[in-house]
Amino acid sequence: MFVACMALGATAQTTMDTAGELKEGMNSFEYTEGSSVTAYWKYTTTAPTLLTLNPEGSSNIFVKSIIKDENDEEQTITLKSAEYGYPKTAYGLPANTTVYVGVSGSSWSGNTISVGVTAEMLTDIYGIGKGLTAEDALEIKPGTTQIVGSPFTQGYDQQTYYATFSPTMGGVLVLTAGAYVSSCTVNGVSTPFNYDSSSQRYVLKTKVKRGETYSIEIKNSSPVVFSSELTFPQPGSVDMPFDLVEGDNILPSAYGKYYYQFVSSETGFARISSDNPLPEGQVKMYESATSLQYDSPSASSAVGSLNLRFEMTKTGNTYYVVINKSQDTALDEKFQFSTTPYQTGDLEYDPIVIETLPANDIVISEVGTYYYAVDLPAGLHSFLVVEAAETPNSAYTGVNVYKYGAAYQGSYGQNKVRVEADGGSEGARYILKWVSKEDHPLLFSVYTEPINEGDLASNPITAVIGDNVIDKDGVRFYAYTATKNGKLVVTAPETSKVAFLCGSDRQCTPIVDGQTYTIDVVSDNVYVIKLENVIAGDVFRLAEEEYQPGDARSCPLDIQGEYDFSGKKINNVWIRFTADKDGMMTVKCNIPYSSTEKIQYCRDTETAYPIAMVKTEYVNGETVVNYEAVAEVEKGESWLVNMQLTQVYDEAKLVFIVNDPQPGESVTCPIVLEDGMTYDIPKGTYDRPVWAKISVEEGSFSLKTDDYIGGYIYDDIDNAKNDVDGRYLSFSSWEDGNYLGYYIYKQTVAANEAGDYILKLTGNSSTVKMTVAIDSITTAVDSATNGGNADAIAVYTLSGTKVDAVFKTAAELRSLGKGIYIVKQGGKAHKVILK
Repeated sequence: MFVACMALGATAQTTMDTAGELKEGMNSFEYTEGSSVTAYWKYTTTAPTLLTLNPEGSSNIFVKSIIKDENDEEQTITLKSAEYGYPKTAYGLPANTTVYVGVSGSSWSGNTISVGVTAEMLTDIYGIGKGLTAEDALEIKPGTTQIVGSPFTQGYDQQTYYATFSPTMGGVLVLTAGAYVSSCTVNGVSTPFNYDSSSQRYVLKTKVKRGETYSIEIKNSSPVVFSSELTFPQPGSVDMPFDLVEGDNILPSAYGKYYYQFVSSETGFARISSDNPLPEGQVKMYESATSLQYDSPSASSAVGSLNLRFEMTKTGNTYYVVINKSQDTALDEKFQFSTTPYQTGDLEYDPIVIETLPANDIVISEVGTYYYAVDLPAGLHSFLVVEAAETPNSAYTGVNVYKYGAAYQGSYGQNKVRVEADGGSEGARYILKWVSKEDHPLLFSVYTEPINEGDLASNPITAVIGDNVIDKDGVRFYAYTATKNGKLVVTAPETSKVAFLCGSDRQCTPIVDGQTYTIDVVSDNVYVIKLENVIAGDVFRLAEEEYQPGDARSCPLDIQGEYDFSGKKINNVWIRFTADKDGMMTVKCNIPYSSTEKIQYCRDTETAYPIAMVKTEYVNGETVVNYEAVAEVEKGESWLVNMQLTQVYDEAKLVFIVNDPQPGESVTCPIVLEDGMTYDIPKGTYDRPVWAKISVEEGSFSLKTDDYIGGYIYDDIDNAKNDVDGRYLSFSSWEDGNYLGYYIYKQTVAANEAGDYILKLTGNSSTVKMTVAIDSITTAVDSATNGGNADAIAVYTLSGTKVDAVFKTAAELRSLGKGIYIVKQGGKAHKVILK
């Protein structure tokens, strides 16, 4: 009898069949028989009820119910909840409904598991079960909490819930939900629930008028619980905007921000206009309540102007207009509001076509975006020029000129754009997209100009060594064919700018010293020179020079160990250093670091890519940057340093030093890790790792550190040198789900994998202590032979065949070649691997 009672106690309330009765307030359960548990409580409604559940601690909640399907068979389903403010949930239950509240919890420490839930049963909630159809819409009762949606709906599809509201007085209806709501419309107009950071709730606000009925449709994948209230904000405030109406609208006399709204009935453009000024004020348009909340306007008037034209891209959308009035006026003022469908010139595919060229004094009368088009006839290849009558006042005014459908390839300018235009074999349309932010009419002209030699990179003027006289103002193109490998030097007029094209329109970067531009050239190659901001009659000088040592990567300046450039102007120099021994090369420069100057280094090979010679350190909480690099070098190996500097330094030296490597600095001079030893591993970085070696026979090894470290492990030194076939060193501070308090890496080594392993250690921000543990099951040859001082030993193969030879030294034993052998010596047997 005692045993039976114990079994019942262990399983009570852990199934739906043994569920306890859910009561108002806290319901709790304790469990000591395992690491996790789910407790159940049963509840049956006697009237329509809003059941709210709030879990205790980290408990998880679900609610189940037993229903009958279309075949009159019972099914157990999980109900959908409405979030009431995480983690509290709510369920709208009809009368005479039985549900089972499940609360789960777990514990990995072996202690007693406590789970619990606070329940509240509200039977005075109006409209539970309503809102599932438009004909049975939920009537909103301000000042109450209500719920729409059925908890018995299965699946994740969006559901539509219906509500209505008929106010007895005008104001703003505010609905506040505890969780995100997918979408909502009021009388067909999108009116979203927006997140309110102050309450951490989702809030919908909509202006309502007395005597009207408002149909509200909420779309969500789960039921929605909300509270409602009717508020009475100040008219014209953000919570109760004025309605914008076609024709006259009122702007109050007092200064301040005034909010207006309207619902678009068509796509096209809307216009706010007035002859009255708006001193220091501005008009802004917002496409949604969300953009208004985050002050992200889609259109703005010029400061001081009460005129704004903006696009309506959607029908049935609520647009908000904010007028910031900075000064009082004696009386209320009127402004006009109108909407029109899209007109010619509003869209790219329906532009205003400019029929004949030249076309002068085309007028853009107000702020906005306007599209014009010019149709070039077939066969015409010329410049198309668009020019404003005066430089715009606003930095945001400008024109983009492009071939129809290729806006991304357009040419943009504020007051003048000149593009190469080609009618091709069938003619071509070019679009002129003007954006005006001017507070007065904008005038512009359009015309064509012939294309002459020097106008384009594809049709350059041939340049000559010496002086070249520029023939026209603006941008000019010249070409020169190099006669030698070396340098091409262009000395340009003051205020002009030079660029180079080096084949296939590839721009090559020159070395610039004032108005002198220098590039490397190859004999017989053509180089196009682009000169901007030049004036007819200006002269540029062209010179071709052979390389001097240091001028180019292919012609570096060889030095022994130091390059002193104190007091010298170094525009571009290549230095080569050749190591006289194996070791660690340090190259450094004593000038102060500057982000506008460049010092880079690389091996002297065709494929090596120069990288920045920069060393960054943190000293006393501050970042210190110097020009320094360290690399492992071999005797006879050459390295290059390229310096491109803009300043002259009184004390300036570039120094190369090669020292013998310290343990860990080089892959050929690693820290040798031995069993049972602890090592200080200094900070390792990608370009300056710490190298280590561990020798392991068949068995395993582990590396334990007191802080995080990473890197790679290689099977042999050649792979490490070439950085191939490395495996990531995954140090972990967790084992079997438990936190260790330290980091460890483990590896098992098979018999055919025994030997030396190379470790490339990086990722530690400071010195790390590393402890080594090796658990081998074999013994080295020298150990087996006691260094050659033991008695003769007998050697057998793994099959048991004795090797017909007598061995006394390790060298003699190694003569057997690769393989695994059993060695008997001094009454002991060892397994030995020879590699």
